[in-house]
Amino acid sequence: MCKLKAWFANMGCCQSTESDPGGYADLHGGAVQGKKISSGELQRRIQHATKTCSLKLHAIKLSDVPVAVLQPSAWKLVDLAYNEITALPAELSGFKKVRTLAVPHNRIATIDCNFDSMASLRRLDLSYNQFSAMPALPASLTELDVSGCTLLSMQSLGRALQPCKDSLQSLFLRSCDITQLPPWVGSLTALLVLDVSECTSLTSLQLPNDAQWGALGQLGQLRAAGCPRLAQSGDLPESLLSDSAVHTLVLTGSGFSQSSLQRMPGMDAYIQRHTARADKAMSGGGAASTTLCQV
Repeated sequence: MCKLKAWFANMGCCQSTESDPGGYADLHGGAVQGKKISSGELQRRIQHATKTCSLKLHAIKLSDVPVAVLQPSAWKLVDLAYNEITALPAELSGFKKVRTLAVPHNRIATIDCNFDSMASLRRLDLSYNQFSAMPALPASLTELDVSGCTLLSMQSLGRALQPCKDSLQSLFLRSCDITQLPPWVGSLTALLVLDVSECTSLTSLQLPNDAQWGALGQLGQLRAAGCPRLAQSGDLPESLLSDSAVHTLVLTGSGFSQSSLQRMPGMDAYIQRHTARADKAMSGGGAASTTLCQV
């Protein structure tokens, strides 16, 4: 126990060196004030973007996806963050080459397109929108962000994820209205990052239906910051600490203290994984957090 206390004393105050795996850290900050542009300027921007196949139209008060964007094209990235778009039209289904589709912080309540027809889609960011049902997702998808989609049915999301359950690597459910982890989380066998931060109603990190964290053999990062009800359920699941591959836990603002973490069954095993990951990063073997459990 003394060794464990010393480990916490040495590591507990370190700051994470990781970058945001979501890749859209700049889009999840405070409110962005949009500024409407002329139709001529909009067309100019779209025309210029066709040269690179990457379209970024941020915060220009678009109420819908521009018709010019929906014309047959070779778009590889379409980013329409911080607008006032209310629907994703069916024409988006024809985006066969798009790899990243990002429409966070809009007013999307209706999704008429078929994501599963976008055979090249890797990253999909629908965060902070108002839709309640998710259409089927493509088998190619590796990253999905539905943070802040408080109306989204987790049952609908689970059905939509079936085609990509063996390919999805990052799932962001920040600020979603969940009291427990959805039962389908345990079937996402390729998952590397799971973020349920700011889910203020979340009461436990136990997987439903007696599923064990060890079944998610690739999961390295579990982020549950800002979930104040977690500590009320008692200890973290022993299978999470003992049997999983998780090497980075972020629990800031979730009610746990370092002393309560020290006594949890399985903490020794977690420390070994975390230390091995940190040592690998320091020797140039890839990025990793240098924080044991941020609390």
